[in-house]
Amino acid sequence: MKLIKLFLCCLVFASCAKKEIQIPLIAADGLQEIKNFSEVWMFFEIKNKDTSAVLNRTNTIISTNWVYNIDKKLPLKKVLPLLKKMKYKHKNGMHADKKTRDFYSYSNTSNKMLSFLEFTHVTFMEDSITSKEWLKASGDSYAVYHNLNLRFYKNTVYINDSNIGTEDLKATLLEFIEFSSEGSQTLIHLNFDNTLSYQEYLSYKTMISSLQSAAIKISLNEFIFDRSKIPDCNC
Repeated sequence: MKLIKLFLCCLVFASCAKKEIQIPLIAADGLQEIKNFSEVWMFFEIKNKDTSAVLNRTNTIISTNWVYNIDKKLPLKKVLPLLKKMKYKHKNGMHADKKTRDFYSYSNTSNKMLSFLEFTHVTFMEDSITSKEWLKASGDSYAVYHNLNLRFYKNTVYINDSNIGTEDLKATLLEFIEFSSEGSQTLIHLNFDNTLSYQEYLSYKTMISSLQSAAIKISLNEFIFDRSKIPDCNC
């Protein structure tokens, strides 16, 4: 019942504001119940032939968990500045509670239910750096891991510097890790082209999150890069 009410709330809000919001559609299991939450909304708008992310956080309560309802059509580069701003406010505003968490919302097409993916502890690194350069600058801090750099583009994915496409991506990643990890714990570093749509971004995120296990960890540093500003990778 809680989930149904939240979904209906999305429809009512959009109707009252004379706006529509289309959250991502993803066939992936996620959390399906969050208690004590407020909602943040990011709408898709076109102004002067340019796409804009329009924020509405009128009813957010800083001492609650926050659910982010973000239109799937928005480019990641338009979402990121507002996302960083809101995450900072949530953790550093007056009356903030350090125990509160942040979640993305999406519609799980497998069971037709609203689902959530947590990103509370993610740190966004942006613009002109990727995890490959960042790891080099970190020295031996991550030497204990089998480090895997994933770069996500609109039509393909790279493991380190190898183009693996997007077909059967999860199976390909697992095979690559099994072949190359040599018994070490794998740490996956995520890099996203900032022109990806929010739908594409969250689809990749949920898939990678499903790989987590005792043998596979996901780095909490997330790199959102401008393709024109990173070193040439022949991609």
